[in-house]
Amino acid sequence: MSIRRTVTCLTAGIVLALATATSSHATEHSDVLAQTDNVERGYAFFKHDGDVFKYCDTKKDGSNVAMYAAGKYADSSRFAGWHYTTEGTGDCRTWNTDLKEGSTVTLRACRSKSNGDTFECGMTRYGFA
Repeated sequence: MSIRRTVTCLTAGIVLALATATSSHATEHSDVLAQTDNVERGYAFFKHDGDVFKYCDTKKDGSNVAMYAAGKYADSSRFAGWHYTTEGTGDCRTWNTDLKEGSTVTLRACRSKSNGDTFECGMTRYGFA
């Protein structure tokens, strides 16, 4: 009987420890880096300190870099949309905003044509504001 009680208590303790670790990890702040499929072409970056998004076209080749960003503003309203560099000139853009602390941020970087069509997208990345 005491072995069963010990195993039950141990199992409950492990479950509680995992639940606590998961919930605290879910609200940590984190920066996010997303790259286009072809790493030499561009990237998008989210910096949680200041809630700044930056997206850069790293090659002057006539194609742009598109950043897809989604999350929650500080007032809990949601946003989701694309932001573009212009005319494939190798430039960077920044977008400063105010996000809800601890909310999930979604980020993806792609190459894009001047008409907004995207291609060569990298993996979607996630972080916390």
